[in-house]
Amino acid sequence: MNSNNTVAQKIHIGKLETMKIRIIDLERQNLKIKAYTENDMLEEIRKIIIEESNKN
Repeated sequence: MNSNNTVAQKIHIGKLETMKIRIIDLERQNLKIKAYTENDMLEEIRKIIIEESNKN
């Protein structure tokens, strides 16, 4: 069996859209003020993904 077939994951489109909007807003803000380094941005994006995926 293919591992893609054995792992069933459901993607919630609303959560995905919210993640994308928050990440794009963060990127735009950082382009203006350069508050975050590349590693900091990765960590902030990771936090956004985790927060949104944990919401009910």
